Amino acid sequence: MKTVDLVLSILVIGVVCGAIFWVIAADGGRHNPLNNTDEIVITVESTHILFSANFTLYIDGEAKDSWTMGPGTSKIFKYTITLPKSHGPTAMIISVISTGGGLGNQGDSKTITVGTGNIHNVTLRA
Repeated sequence: MKTVDLVLSILVIGVVCGAIFWVIAADGGRHNPLNNTDEIVITVESTHILFSANFTLYIDGEAKDSWTMGPGTSKIFKYTITLPKSHGPTAMIISVISTGGGLGNQGDSKTITVGTGNIHNVTLRA
């Protein structure tokens, strides 16, 4: 009887551990204690005063979004970055470029450190 109880206990522990792993994996690792999840809140403000302009948002050189925005307006973006703690903190460049709008091309950029588990508020003006 003791052998059966031992086997059942091991089986139950294995199933519970597997279920926990499955939930963590399905969550994208955000709540995994081995990861750091950073939230990036980016506000892009138009410095154009007369005409609408075309904007492109970049994160580490990769275009994430493009849109047209009127003069004196702004748009907010939210991104979540999850990195393993073993990766360590890393620098990331957030930038925006606007074209048109009567003032020609304009741009702004900020460098942030991700992999820290923080919320980053970035304001870019172009």
